[in-house]
Amino acid sequence: MTRVLVVDDKEENRYYLQALLSASGYEVDIARHGAEALTIARQRLPAVVISDLLMPVMDGYTLLRRWKSDARLSAVPFIVYTATYTEPSDEQLALDLGADSFLLKPAEPDEFLRVVRNAESRRATEPPIGATAPDDDPALLNTYSDTLIRKLEEKMLQLEEANEALQSDIAQRRKVEEALRTSESETRLLIESIPQIVWVTGPDGAHTDFNHRWFEFTGRSLVESLGDGWLPAFHPDDRPRAAARWQEAVDTGELYEIEYRLRRADGSYHWMLGRALPVRGPDARIVRWFGTCTDIQAMKEAEERIAEQARLLDQTQDAIVVHDLDHRVLYWNEGAEQVHGWNAGEAIGREVTELHGPRREHLDDITIQLLSTGEWRGDLDLVDRQGRPVLAEGRWTLLRDPAGQPRSILAVNTDVTERRRIEAQFLRAQRMESIGTLAGGIAHDLNNLLSPILLGVALLRDSDLGTDDLETLATMEASARRGAELIGRVLSFARGVEGARVAVDVDEVVDEVVSILSSGLPPDASLESHVSDDLWTAIGDPTQLHQVLLNLALNARDAIHEGGTVTIRARNEAADLLPADVRARVGVTPCVVISVSDDGDGVPSELGDRIFEPFVTTKPVGDGTGLGLATVLGIVTSHGGHVEVESRPGSGSTFSVWLPAGGVSATGQAGATVRLLVVDDDPLVLASTTRILTGAGYEVTAAIDGAEALEQLRSTAHELLVTDVMMPGIDGPTLAERAREITPGIPVIATSGIAVPGDALTAGHFDHFIPQPFDPTDLLSTVRKALSEPSRHREIS
Repeated sequence: MTRVLVVDDKEENRYYLQALLSASGYEVDIARHGAEALTIARQRLPAVVISDLLMPVMDGYTLLRRWKSDARLSAVPFIVYTATYTEPSDEQLALDLGADSFLLKPAEPDEFLRVVRNAESRRATEPPIGATAPDDDPALLNTYSDTLIRKLEEKMLQLEEANEALQSDIAQRRKVEEALRTSESETRLLIESIPQIVWVTGPDGAHTDFNHRWFEFTGRSLVESLGDGWLPAFHPDDRPRAAARWQEAVDTGELYEIEYRLRRADGSYHWMLGRALPVRGPDARIVRWFGTCTDIQAMKEAEERIAEQARLLDQTQDAIVVHDLDHRVLYWNEGAEQVHGWNAGEAIGREVTELHGPRREHLDDITIQLLSTGEWRGDLDLVDRQGRPVLAEGRWTLLRDPAGQPRSILAVNTDVTERRRIEAQFLRAQRMESIGTLAGGIAHDLNNLLSPILLGVALLRDSDLGTDDLETLATMEASARRGAELIGRVLSFARGVEGARVAVDVDEVVDEVVSILSSGLPPDASLESHVSDDLWTAIGDPTQLHQVLLNLALNARDAIHEGGTVTIRARNEAADLLPADVRARVGVTPCVVISVSDDGDGVPSELGDRIFEPFVTTKPVGDGTGLGLATVLGIVTSHGGHVEVESRPGSGSTFSVWLPAGGVSATGQAGATVRLLVVDDDPLVLASTTRILTGAGYEVTAAIDGAEALEQLRSTAHELLVTDVMMPGIDGPTLAERAREITPGIPVIATSGIAVPGDALTAGHFDHFIPQPFDPTDLLSTVRKALSEPSRHREIS
């Protein structure tokens, strides 16, 4: 490879010549002045030397004289490349001193390379120039001295003229600067001083030049990067897009701007913003493109951090709002949108008082505290977009700029409307529970006193008593029942206990509803009831079942016209006779079926199954709320039952309710005599309960406490356990657990004057519960039900 020595005191000139010669296949050495050039040349003899003239330490003329005086160097062609010595006498002096060629800066690359190649070829074909040393010619030395003096004088004059021109007319500065920018050397210096990567292309878009930052960043050489050699430095995923966008800009002459990832010399990628503008000639045609690449990696990372923070802020349920000191919204997260109903686009720029409050006077007080202490915490009475009240816990912080001056306010508002409502309910529930605990203790003792009275009245009624005695018993029974009901209402109010599921005499419920309805029928309407003689009891809440039947009967009454008929029927239906859809709802269990029919217009076909939805009604506006049938469905479903309607327009409707029956087997047969164990620490309750069960044909063993009951279970087999819940020593739940260890799967019925929490049943302690005081009918029906149904514990045996 041919070695060329470039001598120039300006870095940008050296860089340009090195890039140009290296791209043309030359190996280039660099020197900053003549003295350095002689040292390098004597170590590595070049094939050609290219030297400026005006340089520090040793100028080009002196170097030329020394070069041609050195026997080893004199044969090497010497090319003068100058922008300072431009007179014909300057060129002649250089040639007289032995220069092979004389070029003025800036020369076109092709012309420059042609001169270099010519000098190289002449060296190979011609003898060395300068047979005598130039130093021996005094005339030549005088010329050389005169030239230097003249050039110095010219430079001084130029400086004086430039200074005078600058002082006399500052307006000419722009013209001077523009002229300087057009020079190749100063343009190169400017390009190299820019912190961005700079690149230049021809009008066809092929790259012709780069500043040194491109090479430092990518590690690619000029030769590798020329033309379209820049593209491999792009991330593979970005290359097609970048190339297409660049071609589009070249074709249209429009601004080129794009973001892409550029590979660094170490192999990593950085995000860049690429921009380029065309340079047009006098004829408006593009002569070249100037472009830059700006490293935006830090900006991208900051944007990603901000986006991630914004995503995290949007995940919270809190309303996070940033507003300025005039309370205009600057930031509004998704939580604020959920709480207040306004989206960010609608909220930003508006005052918070327009969006959600608080009141202006409250906001002013908050601002005063923020400016004083830097933060504020408290409750806020806000509203949402629909004007609904929102109670929020506010945590506001004053944000400051780098100089410490208040800049904005960060407000974090947590919607606590529902939480505060629940807390209030919880406090009310605690108060009610305290009342219930107090009332429960009293009720337990009162119920124990009332239970023997009610049981004794039932037993005495079967005795041979006179009319007056029977009336006295009836009065006693009515008073005792009224007291028991009063206690039950107090407990239900204080503790929120639902109505107990007991055996309900459906015949009595039908009679009550018939009595109520008959007085409200139109004069020409009729009411019929058909109840089976051996109708079973249904398991449920008497009050709720009464409400079900009354709602259906009143709807039927409202549906009939003049001369219409309402019919109520009640019958038994064994488990194996249940329709498939009913069995899917209530399971394989005997049921009591209650139906209410009318001969009115029927349910409109467009309503269909929607008749049980809330607020759906066939009645005129103002005559009904549409909640009656929804209530019926809710009650029946909660009782484990099923309700359905049969109706055809113009033919009336029939609503049927299936309710699980009590005290019967799966096939509908009454229970057989079995051995029962009854446990209660109150002797009166124990005696009364034992007498009722014995009178019903059961064989009964009585125990005054849990210890005695366990002894009876170990000595004799029993099929059912009836126990009080609260007893000294071994209580009801513990007794039930130990009883099943002795007799696996034995059903357990609990009785108590205090309502048993639902978890005592769900935890598996008891199969059934009877509140005291209880009716003999309730006791017997519950015993029959417990004996007839599969026990949840019998899989243990």
